[in-house]
Amino acid sequence: MEASRVFRQEQIANIAQTRKAVIKEEISSSSAIADQLFLEMCECGPIVEDPGVLSKKSNDGKVNYYYLEAAKYALCISAGNFEGKNKKYKPTFHLHSEHFSPELRAALNDCLKTSKKSLHDIVQEGVFKLLRARHKMIFYEHIEPEPLRWEFV
Repeated sequence: MEASRVFRQEQIANIAQTRKAVIKEEISSSSAIADQLFLEMCECGPIVEDPGVLSKKSNDGKVNYYYLEAAKYALCISAGNFEGKNKKYKPTFHLHSEHFSPELRAALNDCLKTSKKSLHDIVQEGVFKLLRARHKMIFYEHIEPEPLRWEFV
């Protein structure tokens, strides 16, 4: 157990290093902002308790927050019918602005000042990249055809 605890501490240190190194240049295009959002969700997202079974066997019950959020979103969207009166129950992908670098937050804020639609498109593309990478089949069958419902909490 001691070796796994040391390994876990090394992983956390690597994540902290990655957070500092992810943004080296100014983010300018909407595509670059979406890419940066995807990278920071994957590399810098906080590690949380996983209620599932798989990570308990391999990662001491811990998982990246955004991987867990993607799994919950994919599960709900693929199992439900969100047409008509059920539209209000469609799942929402939750993002936390404090999980992202100040540079990315500033770029997203600039997009919001430009237009809400451009911010929505950028966040949707970043989250779609994560969902496509983690849940490919569900993404193409259930997620891609519909607009993403997301919010910063």
